[in-house]
Amino acid sequence: MKSLQESLQNQLKETSEKAEKHQATIGKEESVNLRRAKSETLEK
Repeated sequence: MKSLQESLQNQLKETSEKAEKHQATIGKEESVNLRRAKSETLEK
């Protein structure tokens, strides 16, 4: 039973890490898009 709990905890940890990386990627893309939008607005 302990091995099942361990595997579930490992899976949860891996999923959390993937979600954090994904969120960081989204954050970077959003900041790039915001900067791009600001510069395009200033150019007009």
